[in-house]
This record gives sequence, structure tokens and C-alpha cells, in this order.
Amino acid sequence: MVVSICRFSVAPLAPFIVDELRFSHAEIGLLTSAVWLAYVVCGVPGGLLVDRFGIRFSTALGVGVAGTSTMLFVGVSTVIEGFTYRFISGLGSILTLLTTTVAVIVWFSSRERATMMGLKQTGVNIGGILAGLLLPSLAIYYSWRAGFLVSGGLGVIVSIFAFLFIRELPQRSKIAETQMPTGKPIGSTLRNRDIVLVSVSAIPIAWAEQAGISFVVLFLAEAHLIDVVTGGILLSLLLGSGAVARVVLGIVSDRVLRGRRKNTFLLCYVLTGIFSVMIAYTPLGTPLWMLAILMAFWGFVAVGWGGLYLTLIGELAGAESTGLAAGFGNLFVCMGAMAGPPIFGFIVDVTGSYPIAWDVVGILCLASIPLIRLVREERKRL
Repeated sequence: MVVSICRFSVAPLAPFIVDELRFSHAEIGLLTSAVWLAYVVCGVPGGLLVDRFGIRFSTALGVGVAGTSTMLFVGVSTVIEGFTYRFISGLGSILTLLTTTVAVIVWFSSRERATMMGLKQTGVNIGGILAGLLLPSLAIYYSWRAGFLVSGGLGVIVSIFAFLFIRELPQRSKIAETQMPTGKPIGSTLRNRDIVLVSVSAIPIAWAEQAGISFVVLFLAEAHLIDVVTGGILLSLLLGSGAVARVVLGIVSDRVLRGRRKNTFLLCYVLTGIFSVMIAYTPLGTPLWMLAILMAFWGFVAVGWGGLYLTLIGELAGAESTGLAAGFGNLFVCMGAMAGPPIFGFIVDVTGSYPIAWDVVGILCLASIPLIRLVREERKRL
């Protein structure tokens, strides 16, 4: 949750950063993409690190790096400086994601994993909700820099507590001692057809999620003339809906569908595409309650898919290679997450409006459906 506050800190503070530092929409998108570039660079190495050194060390290191770099963002005056600090923050974020994913896959059975992964992933949304609610107010009463200072400071504190109090999972320790990844398992994991299909299919919906989160406050302010604080509340509603979805979709997958993930995962893509197009054509003057409902529906599927994705990747890989497979899968999530915000912002800069940017988001999600249908879920190893 704390790492999520650090990760989402740019979006609710974007209007203040644009106003003071005169960054363009595309440059704001680049700040978000910097985190995902770090995911690309550190995804596979980070997975191997977690498989080798375990939960305690990796968690403390990840949260500490994310918090420290977020605090350093207060001194930013150029895009290059901001991009560098956000990149370093992303290195910490990916380690934290991989350690918690490994813990869930190893500790829980197939009838519980998606639910627990969803609960775990709600920390991402809760962090985003807190960022959306609190950071704009800090910026108004103090400075946007205060938002980054508070977010990063929490990360440093949590890192210390993680190092002092987390204990290694006994199941994971046994696996690490006897089944450390070697060249052959690494190659077989990265060449697994179904892992590759699931991973590639994540690009469009990650594009949609990060573009939407990064620009929803600006979109509401510029296209619907909604004030920043209200926009932050709607961002929190969107993320809260996604948090609920991660648990609900996990329960449906575990209990109703008896451990099957594919169809629920597919439904997220279909509805994200449809709702994105609907958002594109909401006219100025649309009632606030209607925008709130639409944002909640969009967040339910566009943000709620992550738990199912990580669960399916882990089950296809097996317990001994969960960290590696999750890191590999996140390479493709990052491709979409990196491309989405700056391209979304670039489209808005060039056209002067938002509908085309939202249309691109929707079309890409709908176009990825055939890839998901090719996944052979019956070949899961867990």
C-alpha cells in the first residue's frame, strides 16, 4: 500500500506540477512511464533475486528504494530529473510486487490463490485512493512537494519495519534450497507458450489502466471543468472500485469457476474496451453522478484485472519459478504501462481533445481478445 502511494503520487499532483514547472501532458505521461521502464529493466533480474534471497530482504530493499527516491523528487526542476527519480522508485516497486506475488502463490491452494492475490493487490488500490484523497489537499495547503515528502517518508519507515519484523515463509525457504532456477528452468519458463500469450495480452489493458489513472484528474478538469479536489475523489472512486473488483473477481474465479481464470480475465478486456469508448463521448455537462458511475465501472475492470493475471502466470509457471515468471510477465505489463500515458498525452496535445485518446485505449483492449482465447489453461502446474 505504501509503495502504491509512492507510485501514484504523480497523478493527483499533476495539475500542480504542470502549473509550476510547465511540463506538457506528454511529459507528465513520461514521469509515469519511468516507473514502468524500471519494471522492464528489473522484472526478470528482480524475479531471480526474490527466488534467491527471499521475502524479507527483497521487501525491505524494495520499499526503502521506492520511498527514498520519492522523497528526492521534491528537488525536481526538469523532466530529466523527475524521470530519473521515478525510474529509481520503480525499481523498488517491482521488487515489492514480486515478493508479495511469490508469497501468495506458495502459501495458498488453487481454491484460495486468486482471492488472496486480489486481497493483496487491493493494497495497490488503497494506496492510490489515499494518494488521490490526501495529496491534492497537501498541495493546496502547503505545496505539491509536501505530497512527495510525506509519501516517500512513509516508505522509508515501512522499509525499516519490514526488515525488523518480516520472517521468511517456511514453504518458500524449502523450495529455494532445493529448486533454485538454473539455465534450463529459466529457458523453459520464458519459452512457455501459455505464459507468453498471457503476458503479451496484458499490454493493452496495462496501457488502458495507466493512461486512465494518469490522466483522469486532468481529463475531468479540462474536458468537464471539474475542480482538482473533486477529480481526486473520482480517481479514488475509480481505484476503490478496482480494489473491490480484485477481491470479487478472485472469489468468482476460485469458488464459482473452481480455479479457472481465463474467462473472467477475458471479460475484463471486453468491458474495459466498451467503457473506454463510453468515456470518450461523455459530453461537457454530464452530471457528476453519471461520471462517477462510469468511472467506477471502468475502474472495476480496467484496474481489477491484476490479481487474476498474477495468479494465472504463477500457476502456469509452478512454485519454483513464480518470481521469474512474474518478473517476465511484468515486462509486458510495463510495455503497455510505459506506452500508454505518454501516447495518451501526446494524442491530447496534438488533437486538443480527449475522445481519440480514449478510443485508442478501447480499441486496443478489444483487439487483444483473440490472444487470450488461445491460452491453454489446463496446462497449469499448480
